[in-house]
Amino acid sequence: MTKKEFTKTTTNVSKSRSRNKHDGFGKYKLKNEEQAKEFIRFALEPELLDKIDVDNLKVVPDSHVNEVFCSSYADVLYEIPFKDRKKSLIIFVLIELKTDSYRWTALQVLNYVSMIWMYFFNQARSAAIKKDATAEEKLKFRQLELPMVIPIVLHYGKRPFKAPLQMIKLVNVTQGMEKYIPDFSLMLLDLADPKLLKKSEGNRIEVFFKTLNTAFESNEKNFLNKIKEIYKLLESTLHTERSKEEWNDAFRYWMSSAHCNLKYDDLSKFEKEIIGDKNMPTILERFLKEKLKVCQKQIRAEGREEGIEKGIEKGRAEGREKGRAEGRAEGRAEGVVLTILNILQKRFDSVPKELQDRLYKKTDLDYLDSLTGKALTCLSIEEFSKSLKLSRK
Repeated sequence: MTKKEFTKTTTNVSKSRSRNKHDGFGKYKLKNEEQAKEFIRFALEPELLDKIDVDNLKVVPDSHVNEVFCSSYADVLYEIPFKDRKKSLIIFVLIELKTDSYRWTALQVLNYVSMIWMYFFNQARSAAIKKDATAEEKLKFRQLELPMVIPIVLHYGKRPFKAPLQMIKLVNVTQGMEKYIPDFSLMLLDLADPKLLKKSEGNRIEVFFKTLNTAFESNEKNFLNKIKEIYKLLESTLHTERSKEEWNDAFRYWMSSAHCNLKYDDLSKFEKEIIGDKNMPTILERFLKEKLKVCQKQIRAEGREEGIEKGIEKGRAEGREKGRAEGRAEGRAEGVVLTILNILQKRFDSVPKELQDRLYKKTDLDYLDSLTGKALTCLSIEEFSKSLKLSRK
């Protein structure tokens, strides 16, 4: 991003929330094997749970998912064996994460299911038609039965999911012709439905569901109350690694994706209050330190890249060697300034034009690196501006 681009987008950055942040968190948690088992035990009917071996559930790796779908289309895929080992049957559970009521969800998921079936069909067929195919491979293809696939849509958003869950509702059907439409429907878990959250109470999956649900709360008071509720659910077990990880993951997710416009510092103060240990570093403080290290590495890398480009441009007019050196320095400095501005924008919603202009005049890279740390830890935009005024660099 250039100085011009930052200026154009500065009023919109704090409001932008990427769907990928929500899906990324949901996918990350559901790929945890223990979380996956809890989710399946909550989602599926008791009659089906009696027939499958959830303890031996396997999360299908991304590499295999990509092979099946030719790209990273599906969100999460589980492979679960049936308890009757003699049949060697498996069931696939396909989980599609949604933050909106996409009308064509049923068609989209039907396509995913077809891809799974085509994958097994093509694997068996390829083995059966090769020149050195064995009698067993040919028989396996002739007797092939496609695996059962249960599609689940996990919706977490502000409004209830309203899209059709059955294919027939997406097709212009003449009365009496319904039997020619694929009999396909989705299982919906809608976190916007209070009944579902109520059902999850007392279940370990409750923390996961409420963490997702809380991110969409835009009212500050309600948002903080929901965080307190989740902390209380984990409080008695926070000495365990599992609960520590859940609290840590939840807080980081809210910091990056929450619809409530609380500042980082407000969250940090609130976390200290509910934990009750004023001297213990908060998740936010640890997060900011980690982010500072990452930022500094990115600054060096991005500045080097941009500096080379600028150097080449200047080199045409002033001499290649001299131009590269000057351009590299200018590019790296501008890269650091943009990083600082983005941090301030995220934390305090807006950055005064006068402060932006003063920052762009700074060229000392070591000094700019120190300002990156200040941007992450200052309590207000005024405090950051004051430290900039006091400096002579």
